[in-house]
Amino acid sequence: MNRLLSRRFGEIEPSIIERVRVLPVDQLEALGEAFLDFVSADELLNWLNQQPNNH
Repeated sequence: MNRLLSRRFGEIEPSIIERVRVLPVDQLEALGEAFLDFVSADELLNWLNQQPNNH
């Protein structure tokens, strides 16, 4: 997922990469679907902030 995010948005802050890295499988799958609709890294951050236990 990190490679996809970097390819789409350029360099991603390490703290955001770490938050993605520790996502449980069900949230990672949901992120994979949501990612298709993101147009900016801000949308990724907003999505992460809405996830339980991922702040």
